Amino acid sequence: MGYFSFVTCDTLEQVKVGDFVYLLNPDGENIAGEYDGYGRIGGRDVFGILADWNLPQVKDQSEEVKESFGGSLHDGSVVYDEEKNKYFSFSMHDRALIQTIGEHFVGTYGTIQPDYGKTPNDLIDDGTWKKVSARDLMMKGREFKALKFSFNKDAKFSDEGPSVRDPNQGCTPYTEDFRYLSEDRYEEEYDSVMYNEEEEHFQLQADSTSWEEMKAFAETLAENPRHWYRHVWTSIDGDDGTMYLNNGVRVVNRMDYWFSRNPWGCGIKKIDDETFIQVAWEGQNDWEYGAKGEKKN
Repeated sequence: MGYFSFVTCDTLEQVKVGDFVYLLNPDGENIAGEYDGYGRIGGRDVFGILADWNLPQVKDQSEEVKESFGGSLHDGSVVYDEEKNKYFSFSMHDRALIQTIGEHFVGTYGTIQPDYGKTPNDLIDDGTWKKVSARDLMMKGREFKALKFSFNKDAKFSDEGPSVRDPNQGCTPYTEDFRYLSEDRYEEEYDSVMYNEEEEHFQLQADSTSWEEMKAFAETLAENPRHWYRHVWTSIDGDDGTMYLNNGVRVVNRMDYWFSRNPWGCGIKKIDDETFIQVAWEGQNDWEYGAKGEKKN
């Protein structure tokens, strides 16, 4: 397995391999150490720690089993066949969980399953299999104590939201991202959300109360409230009379603010600040650009 890492819960910075970092502890002193790139701080596996915090039933299990359950708790998922009342998984990261409640399906998501005559991708698309959060299965409504990383030794678990995975896997990030999307592609990837039953979008008024209302709504969409900005888009009145939608909170030529269920960006504030996504409403094809703006096929 290659490197993987996380984003700090408070300052939204990348935890790089070799960084000295703190894992905020809900039950005592924060856990400190150098991050090794493979989920360990000071020699302790963070997924094993996560299992200890949340799953008393694995207390006497081996560290390997705890790490597997902890990985599932963090961001694992399985699929469920309601008619057959069976759970399936492909990921080896969910091996401890699936051995308890179900079975691994044959091959990969593109492999035809003997009992179905279809691939897992097809079974998910047609609704035969439904994706289920591994965390929901294991926690059964109990409070979840998430992984929260910080560079601040005095940070408190109760003050912060969860850390997300670092898409750059703890390595030096590629910081420029320019994308141009069609309306259909935007809806498919990001999934627009209405502000309320009467208003699809939000009109910002010239007062701080209005700003706080917008921010509070966006926070309800984010796993970590500090990532609220990743669920906000600004509709822009272009110079050519065309309406565009740009990611984030923008001021120049703004019309109103939109919201999406799925976040844009990666969660690292420095990278998100340099990310530009524009959606055009005039039926343009999807365009994807690299750092210098050259068109990619």
